[in-house]
Amino acid sequence: MKKNLLFIFFSVVIFSNVHAQLKEADYRKQADEVRNYVWGWKIKAFDERNVPMEYTKYSKVILAKHEEITGLTKSKIKWIGFGVAAQRDLTYTHTTRELIKINDAAALEEYSQIDYQKFAQQHNDKLTTFLGVRVIKPDGTVKEINPDEIVLTDNTGKDKKAKLAVPDLEIGDMIDYFIQTVEFYDGGSLLDIENFVFADEDPVFHFSVHIEASDKLAIEYRSMNGAPDFKVSHDADNNTVMDAEQNKIAPFPVSLWMSPFRQIPILRFHMVMGYKGVFAGRINARKPGEIYKDLSPDEIVQDYDILLKPQITFTRQAASQVAGEISKYGKVYLDNNGGGSLKNNSPAVYYAARHYFLMRPDLTNVTVVDSRRNNISPDFPFFLCMLEGLFSYFGINSQIVLLPSKYGPRANEVMSKADYGLALLTDDGHIYTAETFYDSPDLIPYYLEGQQGVTLDYSMKMTGAKSEQGTYTAKNSSAIQNVQNEDLVISFDPAEPQKIIVDRKTTLSGLMKEDAQKKLLLYEDWYDEERKMMGIKNSFTDELHDSRKGKKIVDEYTNAFAEARKQWKDNFKQEITDQFDVIPDEVMESKVDQCGIFDLKPDFIYNSKFTVNAWIKKAGNNFILEAGKMIGPQLSLKPEQRDRKVDVYMPHARTLRYNLQIPVPAGYTAEGLDKLNTSIDNAQGSFVTTAKLDGALIKITITKTYKTSFVKVADWPALLSMLDAGTAFGDAKILLKKS
Repeated sequence: MKKNLLFIFFSVVIFSNVHAQLKEADYRKQADEVRNYVWGWKIKAFDERNVPMEYTKYSKVILAKHEEITGLTKSKIKWIGFGVAAQRDLTYTHTTRELIKINDAAALEEYSQIDYQKFAQQHNDKLTTFLGVRVIKPDGTVKEINPDEIVLTDNTGKDKKAKLAVPDLEIGDMIDYFIQTVEFYDGGSLLDIENFVFADEDPVFHFSVHIEASDKLAIEYRSMNGAPDFKVSHDADNNTVMDAEQNKIAPFPVSLWMSPFRQIPILRFHMVMGYKGVFAGRINARKPGEIYKDLSPDEIVQDYDILLKPQITFTRQAASQVAGEISKYGKVYLDNNGGGSLKNNSPAVYYAARHYFLMRPDLTNVTVVDSRRNNISPDFPFFLCMLEGLFSYFGINSQIVLLPSKYGPRANEVMSKADYGLALLTDDGHIYTAETFYDSPDLIPYYLEGQQGVTLDYSMKMTGAKSEQGTYTAKNSSAIQNVQNEDLVISFDPAEPQKIIVDRKTTLSGLMKEDAQKKLLLYEDWYDEERKMMGIKNSFTDELHDSRKGKKIVDEYTNAFAEARKQWKDNFKQEITDQFDVIPDEVMESKVDQCGIFDLKPDFIYNSKFTVNAWIKKAGNNFILEAGKMIGPQLSLKPEQRDRKVDVYMPHARTLRYNLQIPVPAGYTAEGLDKLNTSIDNAQGSFVTTAKLDGALIKITITKTYKTSFVKVADWPALLSMLDAGTAFGDAKILLKKS
């Protein structure tokens, strides 16, 4: 271990100068030393050049992969208030090297250019990245890519991003590359968990992991789903050394409806700063030099509890300071929507808090008003803690709920606070999350559905917040709650057949809303709907004109809204492209009718009218309508995905319904409608279509239902039959015959 730690130690001196000055010459010098170090690894698998012929059917073959992590600590003294405290800083180095055989165009495109971050600095944490690339030709010729060919794509002072093109890389070549990231952390910083995945869509001949950690660090790790275990040893200085490896890893499906942490072999690893001082028990600290294998989930719950307690203590006190405003907004909301008391109505308190903290316009500075705002989460977990305090103030008991993601570790295998999602459960029967600004009660993220979690019920004592633990299992939503309904009127003029006109109304409910809301909602629109429901008379513009900031802020917001509206039109065009897999020639109309941000008006409804040059072919005097393509592409499985060996984790149960109306042009008749009637219905899903002629109007209804989000592998054939029916419908056609 001393050799590696010495290499890192001497690197620190140069890295520190790199970060202080960001001098390219210093970076180049250190990059050369790093390349010499990594290319000098004595790992036999990287000398392998023989790939048997039977492996040419795969996009790529990973002949060797090695990941190395080192953690070096050093003490320093920092001034804390009127005294000093020892703080231990960490240099964390992670190197990944791969040797890959390129077998097809997809792999060639993937590795023809490598993007990476050269420098980054945020507060007191710093990062530097080094890259090395070699191309190995079939005749054994090795060419190392010149680092001078690196191109900076972002050259800001504390943030430099780069890319390196890999010239002359061809199908049949091998690429041997590494990326080394060196991170400098302040003593209080937390490292992310490393996940070493012993699986790939393509075969892996050799994968190894090597870790070296200072004896001042604590190690947490867990081997999951058949991944190899670490072999643990210690060097002469009692530093921790850990190794794991596996050979001949067969191709494994990792992309379609998988829960990675529950199905794929993963070795999870976490390095933390150890502490055994006087407050170690109070903060649930890990001990220096200790190795925590398969850490109990109770420890992670305790970590979260320690994080939340001071926030709950603060927000319980702060709630009284804003309760007057919340009461005012909440009572108006109730008066406008059926009446009632705040003490018995957590949704009213929630909507009032959402308006007060998240939706009120900032009349002093121009904030983000385009679709980027939809991807911003409320201050987390502060907003939920504040909501908990307000509920308590108004006499509504609530509990914090920690729920694991169904795409993350099982409840008994969590390793980090990040493995939990956060929700708030009230005694009046509602559950709340803080994923977006426009969440609604009882609509939790799909990845938390059906998961068993832990509740923390807080009460205030003299020393602050205290918690009592319990359990909670989140419900699964049904297919009828999550619906995408598309009403489509599709018409064309035989004199101009290339111009198909689509008049579309989309209605989304439940968990089908969020993606489209993030693309298509504008703050200007959803605030207008929100203020009306909350009884706010003045529009955003009215409030701006009443602002003391004057004309300047009005003009700035006016320009921001105009720019957002321009982008919004492009977003509508992209949404149409994503849904139908065709680029519209023209979007003639686009409008949001209902934002779907209140449980009393839950659906997201929008309209669009556009033209496409698609879905119709001329056949002599007749026309062929590709009706199956008018609802967008259906999932088509690759041959290797059909023979499934593991259970199916889909996002959620859902219903997709399409109602097509196609006016038959004068002088034409419609033939082949009988072939568009399909009915596949089983316990896992259904695909049902009906087609008929109603006067001069073709009416087609397609309903595709995923009845559950989880399917046992034994029931995969039933789901597969529904998917195949959808794929087959994609080829459905109607003949419009000249009379």
